[in-house]
Amino acid sequence: MRSVRNDSLTMRKPIDPGLSVYFDAVRFLAALIVVLHHVWPLIMPNLPIPWPGHEAVVVFFVLSGYVIAYAASDPTVSLRTYAEHRTARILSVAIPALLLAAAVAPFAAGPDIQYAGDVRMGAEQFWIASVINGLFLGQSLGMNISPPLNEPFWSLCYEVWYYVIFGAWMYSSKRWRIALTVLALAVAGLKIVMLLPVWLLGVWLYHRMPVLTQRQARILFAVSALAAFAFFWTGTSQAIRSLMQAASPDFINSLKASNRFAGDMILGVFVAANFAAVASLGSSMRPLIGLKRQVGYASSFTLSAYLYHMPLTVLIWNGMDVHDPMGFLAILASLTIALGYATERRVKLARRTFRKLLDIRVFKNTQTT
Repeated sequence: MRSVRNDSLTMRKPIDPGLSVYFDAVRFLAALIVVLHHVWPLIMPNLPIPWPGHEAVVVFFVLSGYVIAYAASDPTVSLRTYAEHRTARILSVAIPALLLAAAVAPFAAGPDIQYAGDVRMGAEQFWIASVINGLFLGQSLGMNISPPLNEPFWSLCYEVWYYVIFGAWMYSSKRWRIALTVLALAVAGLKIVMLLPVWLLGVWLYHRMPVLTQRQARILFAVSALAAFAFFWTGTSQAIRSLMQAASPDFINSLKASNRFAGDMILGVFVAANFAAVASLGSSMRPLIGLKRQVGYASSFTLSAYLYHMPLTVLIWNGMDVHDPMGFLAILASLTIALGYATERRVKLARRTFRKLLDIRVFKNTQTT
């Protein structure tokens, strides 16, 4: 089957420089919040802080939809290029993260750690869970299987299927587009599909970005940021979930990480509005643009921080017996950076390697036909 781009989604528009740097800053801060959300109760139990970890994932989804829509709108990007880039980006960190858990497992014996999952998982269960999540099926088809020592991996399974669904719609021929998209939705499963509208907010924003005056942009930026903070701080999303749970407990409980889908959509609208405001701020973003290099460097460890922090937490807390907060955070940051240099920051090498593997496969197929 020959891939044909969906022309309705291929109008290339550049990302405003200020918005690009803002995306990098938000990406880094969101990853940091997720890490703190997971490790803070462990290292600072007497100083509880309600870090918005789930809300940070919503931010990631909206941002991801926008960036993927931008990348796919390049008329030179084919299905192969799209697959190469997405595969290299994800696998360059996801596979090492699963292998890291295997390396940490012998040192995991000790107290249970929240968000790490079962630290005493049997060998067979360990490898089954690793393989299922290596295929990004841990949250699909009604399953709720986290990889060993890494419960935060769930959102990556969601995001990979958003790439697949979008790719099926974007690059399939007109004849097969609907069938393949429906198939991708079916395999992804209800939980993942329930948060797809949040991701699609980013896609919609890229193609329908409003042009605002400076005054309108400043007002929208302040209002959207305050609304998002108030939405989190007042627990409105949880309140909405409780109302839905009372009406349909079995259905809402079955959604697991997606059981706040209504609140997540509302928060996603606030996030999208905030991004729209930044895109029109223009000269107001110059101070941040001046930090482009530093911000870009920090954001280049985003996926590493997200996927490595829980296996490393188990290693440092249980294996190395480091419970001092400052010492713990210093070791966690150092190991994350080291692993990031070896994996995430080598994504271009991963891309070239994947391209060569595709070339070899295509060459072999050509020779045998």
